[in-house]
Amino acid sequence: MECFVDWNNSNNVFISTQNGNLLRSTDGGVTWLDVDSNYNSAAWNAPYWQHPTTSTTTYAAINGRIRRSTASGAYGTWAFLQTSFISGYHINSVAQSPVNPNNMIAISSYFNSNPPIHKSVNGGFTRTDITTNLLTNFTHKSINKVVASTIDENTFYLCRVSYTTGQVLKTTDFGTTWTDISGNLPKISHNDLFVDPANTNHLYVANDFGVYWSNNGGTDWHKLSNGMPFVPVLNFDFYVNGSTRLLRAASYGRGIFELQIDTPLQKIYVDLKVFLEGAYAGPNMNTAISGSIPNNQPYNVAPWNYGGTETAVSIGNDIVDWVLVELRSGGTPSTATVVEATKAALLKSNGTIVDADGITTVSYTHLTLPTKRIV
Repeated sequence: MECFVDWNNSNNVFISTQNGNLLRSTDGGVTWLDVDSNYNSAAWNAPYWQHPTTSTTTYAAINGRIRRSTASGAYGTWAFLQTSFISGYHINSVAQSPVNPNNMIAISSYFNSNPPIHKSVNGGFTRTDITTNLLTNFTHKSINKVVASTIDENTFYLCRVSYTTGQVLKTTDFGTTWTDISGNLPKISHNDLFVDPANTNHLYVANDFGVYWSNNGGTDWHKLSNGMPFVPVLNFDFYVNGSTRLLRAASYGRGIFELQIDTPLQKIYVDLKVFLEGAYAGPNMNTAISGSIPNNQPYNVAPWNYGGTETAVSIGNDIVDWVLVELRSGGTPSTATVVEATKAALLKSNGTIVDADGITTVSYTHLTLPTKRIV
């Protein structure tokens, strides 16, 4: 369901319930009133949003069309912008460019067999079907979300449910062509995306495994696991108060989490592979002992006395042990004696060392170190 606060008047709060039942409060949430009666035919989570530059204009996607109020959503002020926007389909997601609010892309429900995709160049009054543009390289089915760029009026992103390729797609020409920027993202459902307005190469994506982050526009992705459990994340919200910038993530059943992004995330990624010794099954190490590997890192006792809280939600069949990875600083490997950071990680049967989620590259956050040596 949708929820937002009027960016120009915090007493105006808007929420929706299933199938486009729209409500508004004008006293900060003390009392609530229906804003419209045309909610009997809409997506389960019908789009409901505020104009990015005109605070009194509010939109909703109802009956396959865009419905608008120019009076802060007051009852009786809503009207459809067109006779038929996406005929016969519920609109599942709409993105309106904050740079040029006339530019919109609307995605119809992926529960239909052939859901179309439309764009509008005049704020939703007319539309153009751009489905075939996507079909050049990808399917138009199973699109969860469309997101607009914060700095470029022609750049939009799609989050898809895909178990092959194309989890996250990007267009820089307003839907004429689409590029796959999924990189090494897991092949699962991707539910939302956030573009950091301070650095548009910094992308955050919510998927069924949690939150992943890219600092190079989607070429490489890394799981943000510090404080974030292994849980589906459905939505992002960006909160700014002065110089404080918080990205908030709503999970499925585990609450809401927030990340301070006042400064770019400083991360060190270590791509590790070791030569294994032990019982082999073909080219890989035998995994018969995997059932004896604990879910919690085992190095919190002597002689290691490591205080980390790394936990594996599950031990995959390809995991053979825990390992302790240290980052040490120094001029050469022999003189790298100062331990700067330590992390427990999982060793796979092919010698690859991965984070506790069993998938992503081992990483260290918020480090500004000199020359590093991995031990």
